[in-house]
Order: sequence, then C-alpha cells, then structure tokens
Amino acid sequence: MAYVGGEIPAHARDGENDVQDQTKIVMDNIKSVMAEAGYDFNDAVRATVFMTDMVNYGAFNEVYGTYWGEGEMPPARAAVEVGALPGGKPGAPVLVEVSMIAFK
Repeated sequence: MAYVGGEIPAHARDGENDVQDQTKIVMDNIKSVMAEAGYDFNDAVRATVFMTDMVNYGAFNEVYGTYWGEGEMPPARAAVEVGALPGGKPGAPVLVEVSMIAFK
C-alpha cells in the first residue's frame, strides 16, 4: 500500500497561478511519487482533495480526469473546501492539495 501525503504546487508553471495549472503540478508530483514506489494511478483507491474555493471544482476535474485513460476508473474521492492551504505566497496562494492512497 502507498500513501501519498498532501501534495501542493511549489509554483505555477505558466505564471497564471490558476487551479488548472496547480492541479497539473500536483498530479504530476503524485505520479512521480507513486512511480518511485511501484504504483500508478490505476492502483489508486482513494483521493482527498482540498480546495480553497469549490467554484474551481469543475476546472480541477478537467485536469484531474486526464490522468486516467478511457475506460479506466479514478479512485473514490472526497473534496473539501478549506479557508487556506499552506505554502502560498502573497499574490500566489495555493489553491489545491491532493492526497492519495494506492493499493495492489
């Protein structure tokens, strides 16, 4: 079993600091951590998503869903809105955090 703790983006790749950009950074980080442990996204059985604004949920899902191919099932997921997430900077807040559990 692999537990991937809450991953947050270290920076925004395109400088726009939007939730889609941050989601891609977070999911790529999780993918790397899981691969090092011998797992992939199809082994994921549970995800927890923390967002600073649920208005961004649809935009998050657009990116999140791309990490599973057609016919593949994303894991069970909970999404929670929180007041703030750690690691942000003035003018560049962290908008999303994802943790995941994988099992083979």
